[in-house]
Amino acid sequence: MQPHTLNTKRQEIFIKNMVCDSCIKVVRWELERTGFIQVEHVELGKAILQFNEGVINLDFIGAILNRNGFDLISDEETKLVEQVKAAMIQLIIFGSNTNTILRNSDFLAQKLGYSYSHISKVFNKKESTTLEKYIIRLKIEKVKELISYDELSLSEI
Repeated sequence: MQPHTLNTKRQEIFIKNMVCDSCIKVVRWELERTGFIQVEHVELGKAILQFNEGVINLDFIGAILNRNGFDLISDEETKLVEQVKAAMIQLIIFGSNTNTILRNSDFLAQKLGYSYSHISKVFNKKESTTLEKYIIRLKIEKVKELISYDELSLSEI
């Protein structure tokens, strides 16, 4: 269902705790099922929506997200941290061997438009862990997943 055209607002929102394709599907489905929100695009950590400001507001959208284990992000540093997480999940968990070609620091700086030093400092401040430790944890999770499939040898992994 299309939102009413009177007072229609196009809004990019940032969403915390999205980690997989299922999260994307849940966010899209939950927002669209209201009948008042048109979802243009959803990816890890963000969505682009259209809605009638007279009917829907960000508090309502935040409540829908919260009910499903997600949070609406409003401050810039938290947005950056979620963008870092989404980028690294895409690279390490869903990507191929791209991270052997491009260093993680260069990849993040290029993708997010900030220096790696700034990205790392904000990440450490908001997450109480280093970005390097987060990346290592993601890689460990990917290796555990590959081991569980029992399709590759350890040396191939």
